[in-house]
Amino acid sequence: NAMVKSTGDKVVSMTAVTIGHAPLALLAMPFVPIPAPESWPMLAVSVVVHTLYQLSLIQAYRLGDFTQVYPIARGSGPAIVTVVSLFSLGVVLPTSQILAIGLIVTGIFCLSLVRQADGLRNPKAVGAALLTGCCIAAYSLLDGLGARAAGTAFGYIAWMTAINALTFAIIIG
Repeated sequence: NAMVKSTGDKVVSMTAVTIGHAPLALLAMPFVPIPAPESWPMLAVSVVVHTLYQLSLIQAYRLGDFTQVYPIARGSGPAIVTVVSLFSLGVVLPTSQILAIGLIVTGIFCLSLVRQADGLRNPKAVGAALLTGCCIAAYSLLDGLGARAAGTAFGYIAWMTAINALTFAIIIG
């Protein structure tokens, strides 16, 4: 994230990060099982969501400051996963954990109110950061379910990483 934000060309830096993961994934593939066919639909959707994440992160960093975008994007993802898990997946959490998540959400909300150097709020950066957080939540849930369906977490992530790098390279290229 810091590399993507700090460089002048965010597309080039995101492409370097994304494609930079591919050699490790390709090296792992001969040593890990191929994901079970039942996981392939989730793997395909995950690649789409990871690509959307990468594109939305580029946009968020074009629009906003690292100190605002990063915490909103990274903090909202787990908060969204928690809400989905509680209300859709039947997860039960102790009150202390729910209160802690509530504090995180409150902090994220406060960051959305931060003003720029010109004294103005930056709702476009906040929106792009929240879209990024939604992507983080989506791929976290998808990859958890996909890895279980694949029967191999390492195989699933290796394939997803390699296909994502190829997909991102094609879109950017």
